[in-house]
Amino acid sequence: MRLEHYDLTPPITEFPLSQGVNNTIVGIRTGNGDYALKQIHAPHSFESLQYEHDLLRWLSKQSLPFAVPAPVETRSGQTHYQDEKGHHILMPLLQGQRPNYDNPIQIQAIGTALGELQIALRTYPTTPRPNTVAFGNLNNIHPRIPDPQSLTPQDIGWSQTSATHQLCDWWREEMASLNAFLTHTYPILPTQVIHGDVAPSNTLFINNTISAILDFEFSCPDVRIIDVASGLKFSMRIDENDNPWEIGAHFIQGYQSKIKLTELECASLIDTMILRDVVSTIWWLGRNLDDNKIPETNRMEDLRSFKTWLITHRTQLEDLWAQ
Repeated sequence: MRLEHYDLTPPITEFPLSQGVNNTIVGIRTGNGDYALKQIHAPHSFESLQYEHDLLRWLSKQSLPFAVPAPVETRSGQTHYQDEKGHHILMPLLQGQRPNYDNPIQIQAIGTALGELQIALRTYPTTPRPNTVAFGNLNNIHPRIPDPQSLTPQDIGWSQTSATHQLCDWWREEMASLNAFLTHTYPILPTQVIHGDVAPSNTLFINNTISAILDFEFSCPDVRIIDVASGLKFSMRIDENDNPWEIGAHFIQGYQSKIKLTELECASLIDTMILRDVVSTIWWLGRNLDDNKIPETNRMEDLRSFKTWLITHRTQLEDLWAQ
């Protein structure tokens, strides 16, 4: 831990904080307040991080009813520093607790907050984020998976069994179907800067009031319904929740109290939910290969199960928005 980059008031001590998938976070207690020091594990360029930090500093100056993790400047005026272990960012420790996934009031508040965030971001420049691609650019999600449309078991180090061949056959069929959506519909959906990773786990609450939205690591200009699709999926949690429809209805009610989706966006919701999971699958396959690991088949299998569930419940999902 190298805190000499910052003007902090002694005494300075560490304390543990919960960890993310792509970073390590340590609490820093000082004489003038508490902070979080984040070390990023996932690869990020200087320019990409600077985009995120400029966005966060801009958001922190908007009249939002929740906080965002805007970085503290170093002594030299930078928003992060780099050493042999990677990039490090110091942020004020935001107050609040992780939400209760089964609390419909909190899930509705997340939908409302997403709407408020998107309204603020409408005016933010849609200049591309350096070294970051939109969700629809499947060939450039990860350099280790340059042609996901033709993926075979040997491409990712899987044993060539009937099960892996059948799974990749399904994947290629899904890519062909998704490409039709990406060619004809995706380019004409409303676009703005998005959060990129909307989920209850990326929020903090004080009682039933949302106090912060976290983790803007994937923010960039893209279709806004990506954030809605992500928030709805991770709110409903169909594999864990006995009543996903009630929770999903509350998320949508909160969001639609601020923003009404267009008819085209509503009709594109299922395709967008699939696109979001396809991108996540490609990214994790590539990440495993970067780490010299043979990817497990479970992410692709989960995607196939989720697609089946979405198609089976298409009418119920459409009814959520109609209500």
